[in-house]
Amino acid sequence: MHVASNILRLRRPAGIPLYSYQFNPAMDDPTPTSIELYRFSMVQLALLSVKLGLPSNVITPVGDNISSLEALVLLCRRFTEPSKIFTVANEFGRSTAAVSCIVLNVTRQLYAGYVDLLYINADMIRARIVMYCSAVKKKGAPLANCWGFIDGTKQYIARPSPRPGNRTHENLQRSGVTTPDSIIVNAYGPVEGRRHDSTVLSNSKVLDLFSTDTSGIYNGRVLYGDPAYGCNQFLLCPFPLASAGSRQQRFNSRMSKVREAVEWSFGRLKILRPFVFDAKKM
Repeated sequence: MHVASNILRLRRPAGIPLYSYQFNPAMDDPTPTSIELYRFSMVQLALLSVKLGLPSNVITPVGDNISSLEALVLLCRRFTEPSKIFTVANEFGRSTAAVSCIVLNVTRQLYAGYVDLLYINADMIRARIVMYCSAVKKKGAPLANCWGFIDGTKQYIARPSPRPGNRTHENLQRSGVTTPDSIIVNAYGPVEGRRHDSTVLSNSKVLDLFSTDTSGIYNGRVLYGDPAYGCNQFLLCPFPLASAGSRQQRFNSRMSKVREAVEWSFGRLKILRPFVFDAKKM
């Protein structure tokens, strides 16, 4: 009878989380524990839940009721490593369905509230653009009017392919503008990975925003990016085919060293939130 009841089972029974485990907001002793698990201390998370404008209790469409602090902690824990959702559910004493619904709900709330700020942090740029230009120049750049760097990154995705063995990895592409303080002040994407960098830049409309800005802070100031982006009033790129020892080659070399800031910003994001970018577990 036992064999007959399981003969048509397509998957093994789901694990049951330890519901005796409960979220402990006082676990901040020692602090490194919460930083390792969530990338923030519990004090920082409590402050962040207020600053982000989350309601005192997050209620999902299916009726899950959870405090804003626990909801934010749950979100950070989920994004910290590309683990199974059961692992996270087991730590918080909640079902996998509840964890999935809470994470999705909080993510959508935060995105809806800050989508404009993610696209362009104009207020911060206006307040710091002069400082950014000075910092780039002080770091050794030959330019005195460069305030940021633009680059793209690929996010590999799992997608069944009719061509097994094909070495081409399916991916989504994102672009971002990073300032010398390693803050991504402009984020755009995702778009299809096959799109050229110049196409992604054109679709983002960020250069159009610079040209129509009435404050004039972008006039006479530039971003620096790959040759694929091209050059225009607000964007410079390396000299192509610069001969060794030439002024053009020295310019490219000096700007390349300063430009590492944008590479590190994407790298840090992938290290701190590998759940979003890790393709090895797909």
